[in-house]
Amino acid sequence: MGLDQKLVDGRLGVVLYWQATGEVERPYNVFFHVVDVRGQIVAQADGPPAGGRYPTDLWESGDVIVDSREVEVASLPPGRYRILVGLYSLVDGRRLPAADRTGRRLPEDAAPVGEFSWP
Repeated sequence: MGLDQKLVDGRLGVVLYWQATGEVERPYNVFFHVVDVRGQIVAQADGPPAGGRYPTDLWESGDVIVDSREVEVASLPPGRYRILVGLYSLVDGRRLPAADRTGRRLPEDAAPVGEFSWP
């Protein structure tokens, strides 16, 4: 997965690039969380990948999915923030397991994909 991000007029816009490594048997939603230095969620933009145009249960191995997200950050206090993403089941809310490049499971199955400072 990759990420492009920009911060304009108090809005954080990102483009996530997901790559399917196998077939996915059921639909998942994306969670996109902005967290503060304490790890508290301060903004989020959850929802189906690609605005619902390409649900995960249609993904095939090798597919690259472009997924745009945007959140309001203008009301956040000045500081440094991290972006965490992942996938969760629409059926039971469980997160899909996430690991780093070495195969080690990530805390809360949330992948850290970026940081930014505000303002």
